[in-house]
Amino acid sequence: MNTGFIKVSAVSPRVTVANVEKNLQNALKTVKAENESGSSLIVFPELYLTAYTCGDLFLQDALIQSALDALIKFSKETAYSDAVICIGLPLRVSGRLYNCAAVLQSGAILGIVPKTYIPNYNEYYEKRWFASSEKVNCSSVIIDDEEVPFGSNLLFTLSSGAVLGVEICEDLWVPVPPSSELCLNGADIIANLSASNEAVTKNDYRKNIILLIILFIFNKLFHGNQVQLSFPLPAIDFYVVICLIITIVFYIRRKNGESKTYFKS
Repeated sequence: MNTGFIKVSAVSPRVTVANVEKNLQNALKTVKAENESGSSLIVFPELYLTAYTCGDLFLQDALIQSALDALIKFSKETAYSDAVICIGLPLRVSGRLYNCAAVLQSGAILGIVPKTYIPNYNEYYEKRWFASSEKVNCSSVIIDDEEVPFGSNLLFTLSSGAVLGVEICEDLWVPVPPSSELCLNGADIIANLSASNEAVTKNDYRKNIILLIILFIFNKLFHGNQVQLSFPLPAIDFYVVICLIITIVFYIRRKNGESKTYFKS
């Protein structure tokens, strides 16, 4: 029965730095599990095939080639799945290295979306390795002898008919993110592939963010706007609050290192 809802899986399997083969095998296991659960869209983290924190290993040809080989293998071994899959990897195009999201379905690579806004502050050094999509001077790339669309303005249609737009991490944190233009061009769903590097106290920082969101939600539900928070949060309606609560419950219940579907709609 078509209820008009789409089942989405935001997955975060265990990742091993620069061990592309191991990450590939984890990704294949994850797709199998989420495909069996009926997901229409499966979103992996940013740079998942290599891990985000490879540092200057991103300058090594062996790592970049391994990631490309893994993508080709991943596409072939997930040909059984009708779900649209987004997975992150570094990709060299015309002499420049890009932080990319590959979008796949039924064994085909539908497109490659490069990151536009490259962070270069605090613990982030991405400009040391990656170019912005603004540097792209082509609209397609050749992967495994097939021409694949390449660009930050790509849209993809799910089997349900919903239109998907893709951006990567920092792209969301600018005044006018790529997703804004994608939505104006018809996107119904935005997939944002994100990751972060290691830093002292970052784990505590993430937990504190969750606690602050919980505080905000309960304040919104039971006390109106009586409590003022010291940081900006977007206005949310009742249905968004329910979705956030569900997301937080799944987050709390997640066991360390396990792949889970955090949000399904």
